[in-house]
Amino acid sequence: MPAAKGVYTFVVEPGIADHPAVHYLMYVGMTDKQDFRRRYAQYLREPSCEKRREHIAQLIEKWPNHLWFYYAELPQGPRIGRLESSLLAAYLPPLNDEFPAEVRRTIKRVFR
Repeated sequence: MPAAKGVYTFVVEPGIADHPAVHYLMYVGMTDKQDFRRRYAQYLREPSCEKRREHIAQLIEKWPNHLWFYYAELPQGPRIGRLESSLLAAYLPPLNDEFPAEVRRTIKRVFR
């Protein structure tokens, strides 16, 4: 994993009946202050943290053998945040709890 910054996703690929198209985008994030290695290491420690983020800890605990971390390196700057926002708005990953303002109202009306 590179010492770079950009956007990343957690995807569950359960391998159900060896079907190649069963993939679930669960979480989208970005890293612009630290690199992918450090951010990924933080996620791996999440289940044992004293103040753990329950949704992330459960993701790692439930699918340890089927969880994939995908990333896209980007030059540091506002492009990282814009791409993360675009991905959040397009896919509405179930484990994210913050979304861009333009979709937040719709999410509240539909899902809450």
